[in-house]
Amino acid sequence: MRRTPSSAAPPRRGALVFALGVTLGAAQCGRTEYECHIPGEKPTYELKCGARDNCTIELSFPVDPPTVLIALDRSCSMKYVIDGQTKWDIATESLSSAVAAYPELWWGALLFPDNLQAGCSQGDIPVPPGPAQQDQVIELLGAPSSAPDSPCNTNLAAAVRQIYENQSDDEPDRRGAILLISDGQIGCSGGSSGSSSSLSEAEMIQELYETYGLQTFVLGFGDEVDEEALNELALAGGAPADGPHAYYVVGLDDFGDRLREVLSMHLDCEYEIGLDPEGLDHLTVRVDQSPPIPRSSRNGWDYDAERERLVFSGRICRRLERFEFSSINLSMDCRALPD
Repeated sequence: MRRTPSSAAPPRRGALVFALGVTLGAAQCGRTEYECHIPGEKPTYELKCGARDNCTIELSFPVDPPTVLIALDRSCSMKYVIDGQTKWDIATESLSSAVAAYPELWWGALLFPDNLQAGCSQGDIPVPPGPAQQDQVIELLGAPSSAPDSPCNTNLAAAVRQIYENQSDDEPDRRGAILLISDGQIGCSGGSSGSSSSLSEAEMIQELYETYGLQTFVLGFGDEVDEEALNELALAGGAPADGPHAYYVVGLDDFGDRLREVLSMHLDCEYEIGLDPEGLDHLTVRVDQSPPIPRSSRNGWDYDAERERLVFSGRICRRLERFEFSSINLSMDCRALPD
């Protein structure tokens, strides 16, 4: 069953906002633990003393690899040859390199048109996002049968509906991203096979963002893209680019660079959480069962109170980006705060 969109404010671009179950309790002062996570809603991450000023309060959340679903245009315009290489080869080689570089991510992929359905329709997602799917994604991108061929239409609308209707509730709290890549004009507006939703494509992208926390990064490949359609989807997906276009402009010679830029935004070391600024000197931060991490803006943790972001830097950030830890654990000794 599809959940209704959360009333919580959507996450801001440029920071990964975890939507995971969290227990915030007063374990060291004998009070009853309670849940701050409401099933089906994004929890509010907060660690503030308040009425628990004679306690040590704790907050822990898992560090899970996010999903990344590639949705790649395989319309006939991707066969155009630029300096001896087709646009398709440029895109698939860059994407395959990125997938191989981040095997920890839960990769998935689909192509549009998928050549499995007649007309504008799309079938099932060939590689749904999941653990250890990188080889299947690379195989799909490199398969001769995946190369641009009939049908030649750019059925981006059907691809969006395909993503929307195949979104699963199995991992409701796992963050994720969609890489939506198109190089031409949108010329086919049919739905996916069995489509029944009355929402527009932009509304579907927005619901995926607001309900599931799935950000959509829209990449316009080349200078013949459908700017209006891509801008609309990029704004709805919660991850617009800076500059004159809401979508990310990808040139023929910088596909790999722009892809790495987008992935770096999705794999940052910032976590949205409300912390008591007066309690930062009494905050202990650990990953798994590690010794306390020092507070440092260069090699440790720090807190941006204005943006409410816990920010890691240096070696610990690089290890978080590689998902070498399973959890981040915070504790604040409210008893040490001044009256």
